[in-house]
Amino acid sequence: MPRRPRPCPVCGNDFRPGRGQVTCSFACRQVRGDQPKERPCADCGVAVLTRSKALVLCAEHKAERRRAHYRRKNVARRGAAIIGPAMSIEQLGERDGWRCHLCTRRVNRALGYAHAMSPTFDHLTPVSYGGTDAPENLRLAHRVCNTRRGNRGSVQLLLVG
Repeated sequence: MPRRPRPCPVCGNDFRPGRGQVTCSFACRQVRGDQPKERPCADCGVAVLTRSKALVLCAEHKAERRRAHYRRKNVARRGAAIIGPAMSIEQLGERDGWRCHLCTRRVNRALGYAHAMSPTFDHLTPVSYGGTDAPENLRLAHRVCNTRRGNRGSVQLLLVG
């Protein structure tokens, strides 16, 4: 059954509204423009200016949830089992004293992801050989050290002790 025409709230022209349509055209939608409102972040309660009516997150928590999403996605893709709570790079760094376990030099926690000396997770037993993301199988390493070692090396001797 066709919908009855109704006037556009912006320009007054008659139009047949589609599902969820309030104005007659994109131009009228731009003029009407839903104004952003301050809403609290779902995680920390900080006020965020947004037009969204869905889950509202501040920039910090949005990035944190995005990183967690991609970590879970990559773990599933590689076939690694997640045992216990996932460790963050900060927790791993604190545990390992912010030292690379391969070269024993300090790891700068402030470096971005793409930097060669940025902190990364290194699996003592590689995921390709059945290693898991369990905390006892993880060590802190520079990105370049971790990449250079690949899925081989004598690091597995650390598991014996």
